[in-house]
Amino acid sequence: MKPHFKSVVFLSLLLTSFVLSACSGPVGSGSGGTGGGGGGTGPFTIGGTVSGLAAGGSMTLQDNGADSLVVSANGAFTFKTAIVANKPYLVTVSVPPATPPQTCTVAGGSGTTTANVTTVVVTCTTGTQAIGVTVGGLTGTGLVLQNGTEFLTITGTTTTSQFKTAIPFGQNYNVTVSTQPTSPAQTCTVTNGSGVSTAGVAVNVQVTCSLGTLSIGGSVSGYSGGTGFALQNNGGDTLTITKNGAFTFPTLVPVNGAYKVTVSGQPSGPNQTCTVSLGTGTASANVTNVSVVCPAVFHPVNVSVVGVLGTNGAMQLLDNGGDNLMTPKNGNYVFATTIAHGSAYDVTEFVASGTQPEGCIVWDFSGTALSTPVNPIPLVDCGHNDWTWMDGTNAVDQFGKTPQAPPPPTLPPPPAPGILKLSPLSGFPGTSVTITGVNFGATQGASTVTFNGVAAAVTNWSATSITAIVPFGATSGSVIVTVGTMASNGVSFTIPTCPPLISDTPGGSQYSSTWTDNNGNLWLLTGIGFTSTTTPPPSNLPGYFNELWEFTGTANYGGGCGNLWTLVTPSGSTPSGRWGAITWTDPATPGHLWLFGGQDGSLAFLNDLWDFNIATKTWTFHAGGQNVPGVYGTQNVPTFGCSEDLAATRRGSNPTARISC
Repeated sequence: MKPHFKSVVFLSLLLTSFVLSACSGPVGSGSGGTGGGGGGTGPFTIGGTVSGLAAGGSMTLQDNGADSLVVSANGAFTFKTAIVANKPYLVTVSVPPATPPQTCTVAGGSGTTTANVTTVVVTCTTGTQAIGVTVGGLTGTGLVLQNGTEFLTITGTTTTSQFKTAIPFGQNYNVTVSTQPTSPAQTCTVTNGSGVSTAGVAVNVQVTCSLGTLSIGGSVSGYSGGTGFALQNNGGDTLTITKNGAFTFPTLVPVNGAYKVTVSGQPSGPNQTCTVSLGTGTASANVTNVSVVCPAVFHPVNVSVVGVLGTNGAMQLLDNGGDNLMTPKNGNYVFATTIAHGSAYDVTEFVASGTQPEGCIVWDFSGTALSTPVNPIPLVDCGHNDWTWMDGTNAVDQFGKTPQAPPPPTLPPPPAPGILKLSPLSGFPGTSVTITGVNFGATQGASTVTFNGVAAAVTNWSATSITAIVPFGATSGSVIVTVGTMASNGVSFTIPTCPPLISDTPGGSQYSSTWTDNNGNLWLLTGIGFTSTTTPPPSNLPGYFNELWEFTGTANYGGGCGNLWTLVTPSGSTPSGRWGAITWTDPATPGHLWLFGGQDGSLAFLNDLWDFNIATKTWTFHAGGQNVPGVYGTQNVPTFGCSEDLAATRRGSNPTARISC
């Protein structure tokens, strides 16, 4: 039996060796690709290395969205399915590690197989988020994306990719296009490209590429500044040319679109015939080499000679110091050399005629050549015995003219007064109103202020400010300032309608605490007396009811709206009922009402210190209590910082409490 067993084992090993050699032979003999083994025709394996995977963690990789591979340790990996030569591969993380949670990014994960691939790098990190990218519409090459200092090159027809470096949770990312694709040129835009990395929220940046558009342009040379010069592209996009140099048509053309530049309007004044070269083609990039050349324009310099004696004089003229011109007799002549458009000419006498003693004068001898011939035409005058009509009239029996005195100037009307602001914009009769504006005049004189047609008394008047009193009998309407015959603009002023009278009043009390606030209103904290409330029912006996009242309208001595008592109900804690307390008003706005000491219903002497906030209707307790001694600090030693020294308990005396901050 033993020999039989050995033969079976030998046969099994032989078959295993045959199978392994058959499988390993083609893989080892594959041609080189993106980081792999030797040459061949494939198929080729796809693999790489994993790093950073936490102990006990695992993830699933995929190739081309189908071939899945579970990886549970760092090191090399290889997908089980080989790829036919010259076919694409795309390695992604389909299921990231969950225990512990990690983010794994893939670098070098896409390409075309030309050899065994061993350069895919998968890097796992904890507390980070990968930045995924989806690209659509890409047909060109060279697209490069950027996030911070990291760049990602998109190659081939890749539609999904990711940056190699994952970013920590809470870190900002901002993906932009660093380099646009070419061949053909495209414009790629980024959507959802910026934000903050958040645990459990995938980052997927969308990049959309389109063929885009290109500009068509070139340069103009030789143009002399005439009017009507225009170019066209493709028979429609018209561009007016006003100077030499670079030009660009306003309308862009699609990538790989045709362009044809022509002259739609030749310049005139001076006339030129401009031609286009390199003006047609197919735009695969911005076109900047279209050349438009306009031939130079030249003008003849004509001369008119008069007053020369005889016909055989020796006079010679020069233009710009040269170009000698013989002018032996009277007549019209032309210099042999023309002058370029826009250039200067200067005609001078080089040799006198010799037939007369008098010299010659050249009129209009210099200028700029802008027409054919130059204008005005230079005139060489050798006569000196003629008259030139310079001024005056050629009619007979005419009176001379002497300067006439100019008519008196028409003075503009004085400026009308104008109101810029009223303060306040509403109030009862008797309210003082400040009117701010312009052109009121330095003094009032006969000028007036009216409130809806009723004249008002004025207490102050200047060129820019008036103080007026709302008159009795006035109603809501416009305030108008009239200076002389000119009235200002009207500004609306409201005189309120009196509300129904409120007959609430405090009950009779003695030794109450009172204040006058910064608005002139009276405040009353009742002492010993009768309550005014109906809940609970009024008591027949006086007591310490501690009611806080406000009387408004103290400024309306004649009576009117707003003269009333209001029972104030503070929120929060309040002082206990008392009589004989000391009060004072804080000058701050809106102001605080301060209360110190007194005696309560149990005959306890108080040295508690309170302040009432008028704006919030709340009392604030600061210090003190019942029948307690004062806190005086150290005599003649100031207390710095924020402290409180309190007088002893008392009633009916001046306060010696000091608060220093």
